[in-house]
Amino acid sequence: MFFHLNQSTYRKIQENSLQRLYKEDAELALKLKMTPAFAFVPMDDDAGVFRELPEILPPVGRRIDDYLKDALMCENSSRVYDDNQLNAHAIGM
Repeated sequence: MFFHLNQSTYRKIQENSLQRLYKEDAELALKLKMTPAFAFVPMDDDAGVFRELPEILPPVGRRIDDYLKDALMCENSSRVYDDNQLNAHAIGM
């Protein structure tokens, strides 16, 4: 599942025209590369982690933050995966 979340996050980077900046700004790239690690955060803790994410990402990365909240937190009906597919703790890893 982590692989799929990585791939979809990178597609969002491309869709939001952040690919050039991602390639040129090593610090931004590192922070964006770390975001799919949310798949390994226990489900009981994920809301707290998402409250901290805007403090970690620069303003340009907030579009990715919004995407992850949609995909992982089910904040609207466009959610792609359910909890059992996304969270390593839910699938017993």
